[in-house]
Amino acid sequence: MFFLIPTLLLRKIKGERGLHATVKARLRLWKNKQWPTLINNLQRDILIVHSPTVDNSRKNAASTKAFNVKWCDELVAAGYMSRGSKALLSKGASDANKEGLAGKFPKRKKEIAEPTEVQWESDRASLDKEILRACVLKLK
Repeated sequence: MFFLIPTLLLRKIKGERGLHATVKARLRLWKNKQWPTLINNLQRDILIVHSPTVDNSRKNAASTKAFNVKWCDELVAAGYMSRGSKALLSKGASDANKEGLAGKFPKRKKEIAEPTEVQWESDRASLDKEILRACVLKLK
């Protein structure tokens, strides 16, 4: 019985959105003693997870517009009106491209030289543990 509640009510499929609303709906089904519906939902989720053809990722949706309409419908059904309208008007996320990434992460203007043998062999700076401990105790 201990594992029954998390399995039936609190499971999440990778890539699934709206977990809060999903759990609320499952809790409502539990409260109303609709066990067959909970079991059917569990079986459906198991099939989705183990099916090689089904992919829940947003990237593989048939079209962004169709995905946005479906996502908006889920949000509105869960009571998130503002988020639903934003999802409906969203243009989606574009795939990463080299030009965009180069603009965000430009190359260094000045290359950093490799450390010399002398630099590698020199002692590293360290903290005295007693001094650090005393400073930390002073913070209390």
